[in-house]
Order: sequence, then C-alpha cells, then structure tokens
Amino acid sequence: MTAKKLYQKVIIAIFINILLLSPGLWIISDNLEYQKYKSPDSSNSWEFIYLQIDPAGFTNYTWETASAEDWCTGLGTAENPYIIENITFIAEHDEDALEMYDTDEYFIIRNCTFTSFGTLDQAINLRNVKNGLIENCTIDCLGELAVDLYCCSNINVTDNTITNGLENGINIREYSEDCLVAQNFIRNLTFTGIRLSSSSNSIVLNNTIEYITTGIRINKGYNHEIFNNTIFNSTIGINTMHDEHSNYTLNIIKNTTAGIYCSQDVDSCLFNQNFIRNASNIGISANQIHSNTFVDNEIYEVFGKGVLLEESHLNNFLDNSIHNITDIGVHLYSGSVFNTFNDNEFLLTGTAMHLEDGCSMNEIIDNIIVNSSNYGIIINLSSNYNLVENNLITNYTTGVQSKANSNGNRIYSNLITGGNLGIELGWESNLEVDWNNVSFNEIGMTLIDTSEIYIHNNLIQNSSIYGVRTYVDGDAIFYQNYLINNSVNFYKEEWGGSFTVNGIGNFWDDYFGSDGDYDGIGDIEYYTSGLEPGEDDRPICDHEAPLFISVADDLEFASDESGMQLIWKCFDNSTINPKYFLYRDDNLIQSGDWTSNETLEISLGNLSVGIYEFRLVVFDTYIPLFNAGNMTGLYHSVLDYTFVNVTIPTSSGGKKPNLWELFLDSDWFFFVMGLISGFALIGLFTIIRRRNEGSENRNKTEIDNPKTRKIDEKNKT
Repeated sequence: MTAKKLYQKVIIAIFINILLLSPGLWIISDNLEYQKYKSPDSSNSWEFIYLQIDPAGFTNYTWETASAEDWCTGLGTAENPYIIENITFIAEHDEDALEMYDTDEYFIIRNCTFTSFGTLDQAINLRNVKNGLIENCTIDCLGELAVDLYCCSNINVTDNTITNGLENGINIREYSEDCLVAQNFIRNLTFTGIRLSSSSNSIVLNNTIEYITTGIRINKGYNHEIFNNTIFNSTIGINTMHDEHSNYTLNIIKNTTAGIYCSQDVDSCLFNQNFIRNASNIGISANQIHSNTFVDNEIYEVFGKGVLLEESHLNNFLDNSIHNITDIGVHLYSGSVFNTFNDNEFLLTGTAMHLEDGCSMNEIIDNIIVNSSNYGIIINLSSNYNLVENNLITNYTTGVQSKANSNGNRIYSNLITGGNLGIELGWESNLEVDWNNVSFNEIGMTLIDTSEIYIHNNLIQNSSIYGVRTYVDGDAIFYQNYLINNSVNFYKEEWGGSFTVNGIGNFWDDYFGSDGDYDGIGDIEYYTSGLEPGEDDRPICDHEAPLFISVADDLEFASDESGMQLIWKCFDNSTINPKYFLYRDDNLIQSGDWTSNETLEISLGNLSVGIYEFRLVVFDTYIPLFNAGNMTGLYHSVLDYTFVNVTIPTSSGGKKPNLWELFLDSDWFFFVMGLISGFALIGLFTIIRRRNEGSENRNKTEIDNPKTRKIDEKNKT
C-alpha cells in the first residue's frame, strides 16, 4: 500500500469515527437533560390545602413518602431531583400553603398555583433548606408573603408570577446565601417586591416589579448582585441599608418617588449604569453611607433633586449623567466630607451642585455643567476646603458661588462662560481663585466683604458690564490677572485690597502706558473705575518685553555613547517666569516654569536607535484655558526644533559593521533561514511523492504489458 493511499484511509477512518461517536454523545447529553427534568404526567393535576415536607417526619410527608405519591417523582439527586408540579394550593386562613424544613435533597417546585380562602401567612415557606428550584408558579392570593427563604442556600426562584393582595413578594433572610431570584413578575403588592435581609452572596436578576411601595429592599446584606431589574410605579425603586460590597448594575427605575434610597452604613458598594427616570422627589438619596462608587448612572427628569448626600463620606461619583432636574442636580448636606465628583454631566438643572452645612474637603473635578437656571456650583454655610477644579460651566445665572463663612476653598482652572455672573465670592476668608477662564458674562467676578482672598492668574474677558465688581473693605489680593475686552475692567464700590504681590500687578488691555526698560512692568499706574480711588501701580506690560532662547544644535551619536544631552537657555525680562513645553515626536515629555538665564538640560542616554524630533515651545505670559496647555490672549512665544539621530553602536575595533554583519545580527537572518528551510522541506516532500507515483506507474505498465505477461506465464510453467 502506498503512502498516499494509507494517508487517505486514515483520514476516512477518523471521519467515520467522529460521525459514529457524535450521536452517542448527543444521546448521553439528552438523557442527562431528560433525567434532570423528568416530571409527573403533565395531564394530571392535584389540589391541596397545604403540603408539608420534613425529612425528620414531624409533618405530614417525608421525601420518601412524598415520592411514593403520583404528584412527586425523582430521587432527590442533582441528576434526578424530586419534582412537585401541577398542584393547586387553596390555603385556609393564617396557614402556609407549602412548607419544607431541614433538607438538602435536590428538588423542583414547578407549575403550581397558590390561592386562598382567606389571608394566608406564606404561600411557600422554606426553612433551613438547600438545593431547590421554584419556577413557573402563580401566586395570586391574600397574605403576608409569597416565598419565604429562612436560612436557606442554593435556592433558585425563577419565572414566577406574584400578583394582587400580598404584602410582600420574595423574602431571603436570616443567613440565607447563594440564592438566585430571576425573571419573576411581581405586581400590585402592598410593601416590598423582593427583600434580602441578613443574607449574602445572592443574585437578583431580570425581575419586573411594578405598582408597589418598594421594589427591592436590602437590609444587612453582603456581596449581593442586583442586576438588570425593571421597577415601575413604586414609592422607592431600590432601598438598601446596612449593606456591604454589593453591586447594583443596569437596573431601570421609572415613575417613583425616589429611585434609589441608601441609608445607614451602606459601605463599599457599586452603583453602576442604573437608569432612573421620572422620579417625583429624588433620584438617589444617600444618608450615612461611606466608600461607595456611583459610576455611569443616568438620572433624568426628576422633579426635585438628582442626588442627595447627607452625612456621607469618601464616596466617588464618576461619569454620571444628571439631566432635567428641577431643583438641584447634586446636593451635599449636613457634614458630608471627602467625596469626589469627577467627569459627571449636568444638563438643564436648577442648580447643578450645592454644598452646604459643613460639607468640607470634597473635590469637584472635570465636570460639565450646562444650562443651570440658578447656580452652576454653590458652596456655603461653613463648607470649607473644597476643591472646584477644571470644570466646564456654561449658561447659568451664577457660575460658581462661595460664600457664608465657607473658608479655605479653592476655585482652580475652570472655564466659566456664558452667564449673568461668572464667580461670586462673599463673607468668607482664606480663599484662592486662580487660573480660571471667566468669559462672556455680564459680570465676570463679584467680591463682597471678603478677606485673605487670593485671586491670581485668571483670564477675565468679554464681560458686557464689568469684568470685576467689588464691595470689599478687607485685605483681598488681586494680582497677575488678565482683563481683556470687558466693558469696564474693574469697578469698585468699596476696595481695601491690593493689586500687587512681589511687585507684579495685573494685565489691563486698556492700559496705555509703556515699558521703557523692558522689565515687564508699566512705567505709570493703571487707574481702575468706580466710587473708590485706587490704582494698580505695577501693571503687567509683557507685550513689550522680548523673549529669547538659545537654539540647541542637531545631534548624531551612537547609542553606546554616554553623556549626550540637549541644552537650551532662556533670556526674558518679563515679570512672570516663562512656561515651557518640551515635546519628543509630538509627545509632551516635560513642562514647567523657566527662570531667565537658567539652562534647560535634557539627557539623551535612554534613547534607542532612531531619529527623534524635539520641539521646545516657550511662552512668557501664560493665559489659562479649560484644557491645560492651550494658550490664548496676549503672549510672546518662541519655538525651536532639534533633530537627534541615534545610530547603531560601533564594533569593539572601532570599525562600523558591514551589511553582512548587520544581517547576521538582525531578525531578518532567522526569517530568511526559516523561508529557506521551509522551501527545502516542501521540495523534498515533492521529490519523494513523485518517485512513489513513478514507481506505481512502472509497476502498472509492466503488469499491463503483453510481453511481460508472457514472460511471467513462462516462468510459472
């Protein structure tokens, strides 16, 4: 037999075996599924007033006696569980319809109907039970509770319908764990649809709950998963308290009074991608919660407050969308501290964020606030040391307000544009307002009875009435700000503050003095407008001060050479140190302040072989925008491009390697050798195959040749 024929037969044999084995596997699989779900004859049905199963025999059935009845089959194993189905329970007053105690046998309760003559206690009552499935049952009766799991584990409650007249739906409690409540329909109950109390590690998934007081309630829970449930027309969608490390994700909550209500020691939980809409009072209410994360939730159309945080600490709100809120988007109240709000979006709110009553040391960073009918951000009533940084705030009555004994706050690097009043500061001290862009407002900034306030490096421009208006008789300090294209740059009702620090004042676009000595300071004072006399006697005049840098030469060196570096030097007579930005191949690698006559040195020792472009940009007046690094307003800048070529190291003898040596040292050598080896193997296989085919053809020719046959016959004779 030739190699070719042997190869073909092996392939055919393997294919036939696969075909023969596959149906067997299918049969085995089907048999397991059949055993798992084998049930009583579905054409039969039974009626009970109540049914009790207890392996100890203290009730009317044990599993052994129950499985002898027509309405129960199975062996109680995972592969062949006991199955009870097609039973109609008509319970009497103050009774449980189906009770089960102290068993870890596997069982299924399926397709049963529960009704009652009066008010029952529980339709299904399981105590200290494991390994059960309750599915496709209908519970429609008066009573306290549809399903009660007490100290149970590994119980699945799925695809049931629970409606009308009951007080509560499904209750998992008292050290129950590892249960699943999924795809149930719960409607028109008095109190709670699904309740988890003193339990852990359970999953509540894909349930629909409507017309109820509370959709889902967690009390003393740990590590639960509340996922993808839909809750309509309830007073509270989800209520959680004394809960740790649980996950609330992708729940849809509509037409409620409160969407999610968290209270009393909810710690280290995740609230993620929940959708809350049309709440009549509040979207998320949190009281005394700590170290939780609220991320990517959507809170829409709330006729009150989007989020209320009371006495709550160390919570993180990230990437949430809070839209169409009639009152306050996020309200921090009553001593809530150390919370962070990052990258949230506020649209069409009354006030986007309000911190009051001792809410201190919170961070509000990188948020977008658009169309607030009142305030963008307001901080008042002794709320101290909060940080408002890098937010975009547009279309408002007042962009940012900090007042009423709220001390030590910082308003930094925000873009505040398109409102009536950009920033309002009043009746407070020890406040810093710096590097903000306050543009296109009626009034850019208002100061009222403040002291020890430091306002510097802000851009205040395009104000239709005043750039700054003051009612200050304290020691406010206003310096190194840039006032451009305002109807009136600075208007004083009262002013007891200062315009300079370290001999540097402010930049005024309507200053007509000159800077004859190029020191960056105007030669005469700038007089502000208003009722009180006052002047900036050290106005910034950087637009006349020259800026130079030394140019770094292009470099070429081998990668094994040491001590290589680029060196620049700055020459600037302005009052403010220049800002520099150094890029390598369009990637920012270093930036900062640069003092005149100092050198900037960059080590090149870590560069691999290649060609690099270094770009140095220097500004002598830095006007901040919303995104750091963008420049606007009046400034001088210089630019230097330097190219660095790092070559392959020379050999030990000082001779550069030739092309053959480079080839041997590169990955191309292995690639080419691999190709040659591959082609050689293919050629060898082709030669062997052709020789085998030639041998077969010769043998066939000899057999078919008449002369050959005669010789063979003669030899045989």
